[in-house]
Amino acid sequence: MKKILLFILISTFFALPVFAFELNKISEFSFSESYGYSRHGLMIQNNKLYTSNFRGLRTFDIVNDTLELDQEINLESMVHEIDVKNSIALLAASPDNLFYHLNIQDPSNPIISSPINYLGDHLFFIDGDYVFVNDRSTNDEWNIHVYNFETFEEVTSFWTPHPGSGIRKLKDGIGSFTENSIRYLYDISDPFSLQLIGSGITNQSMAYWRAEIIKDTLFICGDNNSFHIYNISDPFNWEFLSELEGCHSFRVSGDNLIAISGINARLYDISNLNEPMLLDEIELNQLEEIRDLCVNDNIVYFVTGMGRLFVYDIGNDNLELMQCVYNKGIMHGGGYLYNHQLYVSTMLDGINQWDLIDLNNPQYIESYFTDHYSVILRGDEDKMIQFCWNSEPLLQTDMAIQINQNGSLGEMARLTDETFAGWMNFVNDVGYFNATFETFYKYIINDENEFEEVGSINLPEGILGGQIFFPNDQVAYLTPPNELLVINNINTNDQMELVNSYTTPTGGAETVAFFENLFFLSEEGDYCTCSIFDITNPLAPELLLQVPESGLIAVDEENELLFLGNYECTVYDLSTWETGIISEIYSFTNWSECQEIIPFKRDGNDYLIYIESTSCSIYQYDYEQNHAADDIITIKPHITNYPNPFNPKTTIVFNLAQDGEVQLEIYNIKGQKINSLVNEQFLRGEHSIVWDGEDASGKKVGTGLYLYKLKINGKTEVVKKCLLLK
Repeated sequence: MKKILLFILISTFFALPVFAFELNKISEFSFSESYGYSRHGLMIQNNKLYTSNFRGLRTFDIVNDTLELDQEINLESMVHEIDVKNSIALLAASPDNLFYHLNIQDPSNPIISSPINYLGDHLFFIDGDYVFVNDRSTNDEWNIHVYNFETFEEVTSFWTPHPGSGIRKLKDGIGSFTENSIRYLYDISDPFSLQLIGSGITNQSMAYWRAEIIKDTLFICGDNNSFHIYNISDPFNWEFLSELEGCHSFRVSGDNLIAISGINARLYDISNLNEPMLLDEIELNQLEEIRDLCVNDNIVYFVTGMGRLFVYDIGNDNLELMQCVYNKGIMHGGGYLYNHQLYVSTMLDGINQWDLIDLNNPQYIESYFTDHYSVILRGDEDKMIQFCWNSEPLLQTDMAIQINQNGSLGEMARLTDETFAGWMNFVNDVGYFNATFETFYKYIINDENEFEEVGSINLPEGILGGQIFFPNDQVAYLTPPNELLVINNINTNDQMELVNSYTTPTGGAETVAFFENLFFLSEEGDYCTCSIFDITNPLAPELLLQVPESGLIAVDEENELLFLGNYECTVYDLSTWETGIISEIYSFTNWSECQEIIPFKRDGNDYLIYIESTSCSIYQYDYEQNHAADDIITIKPHITNYPNPFNPKTTIVFNLAQDGEVQLEIYNIKGQKINSLVNEQFLRGEHSIVWDGEDASGKKVGTGLYLYKLKINGKTEVVKKCLLLK
């Protein structure tokens, strides 16, 4: 079991409490799917459209060129790659690297074989009677596994003939490998004996961007900056024909080529391959990347990362929108629980209100404010603040919302800006705050239901925005990327001041939690960092530790539990943090990236609302710590001082895990010892020593930064800083 260790890790053995944590899901609701999780997630066969998503497979009937949802097949996995042939659908999914074989002859009753594990990569394709699966090892060596398409049994495997490259299908019977800038073509109709049939220099080293052979023409897109067309009628002497704007995926339909890149889709006439002609171009809003496409006759289907599926007709040499299929879009920016009502922020469907009187059967009530994309939702008592973007034109909006007695929502005020700025947050009965373009603003809502500016202060150069959090109703923490700014007196209009500024390892902080004298500051996502600060003095946070791979944060103060959620949620025990350790006691995995964690209590039971990109869940949990193993040996003694900054004296508090000889010494910033406060035997437990700001001769020292060093049995254990201000 891994541990989060405050201060420093050293090798030793220690006894830990025994924990009993049980978690049970009691309901799941507010489902939302995200199409096009990967760029190979759309297939058409026999008037059916197959789309991959965060949970499995969704199928649509194509009726008169429009889509009608047929079925959702829940695989409890995020599908990366999909291929369909006859009545068989194959899907590669994470996070458990599972490869699914579905018999969909009766779409209403799919037969799912037991999945198998694939290794290293999720790229695969069907060719003839075989399935080729790429297996990339940790040292980038590729082994290709070949399965029988019908029986799903492995028939052979081989190492790629070109190290560093897996295999991709270009057309039936032809696969390719890429080594440096050379692409090699192989006859793969007999997987027991591959035959080299051609090669050429493509000036692109990308092995897995889309490529396709149609007749004697190779179409290949690289790294979003180039798209090349080659005549390969002479397989070993390719002729470069033309180049188009970059794209990450494309399809060819007759004399038309449809290419996508970011938020753009372009339609080309390629009847003359030497001079393709741009016929039409569309651009979606700036928040909605097109992930994949497929084409059937003159109908093109696009999916976006936000959750929409578009249908376009290209029969008249332009991209004509016919249909848009979407749901809530991803749930983004979290939620807020007030009484028995839960408010969930969705990208495409505004704020969804759910009634949680019956936790086993949550009831959807209503959606609010659907004229924008919701990004962040926060609440305090009976009010909420929503940060969002309007789509056309693209505008940033901060909206203050009143929760009425019946649970319905009413807009109180809006603050709209054409340029990107900071995220607004608020303290009830104090004010609304945001930071933008080197200025920190305070607002109130006036009698005309408008945000009225009542105070501001200048910020350091380069601070363009950031999120704002509050340890109390007097202090604000502004968190631009890799910085933490401390602003005092926010409960006044004309005395606000910036009192401290720190560099932090947390880039783009999005979530915080407070527990006793601890402040947790983290980003969202799988590879983010959580910074833990000691805020015994809220005006002078002291960084204790950085925790990698953290995520969204929540604290259950009564049970002294910390939750960190990204794609996996980890539970930690906070009861022993003063001993120097926080122990991991439990973890669980759900659907997708975490957006909000809300611990709450009802009727004496503990519950957890867990909001992800694609669903909301309610868990009941029970936690009991067995204190029979109370003899915890701390890895490092906890030590702090207060106040800090101080004038004229400060109290230094330290905790000993066992009896020992203690030395507490004061040093100036040059490393020179100026005083020794104690040098004697201390018993195990908490102790405090007062430093009156004097050196060894009894002379008052000047304003400045000083270090206090704790030695135990002659060994330096902890060195910390304190600031004397006169």
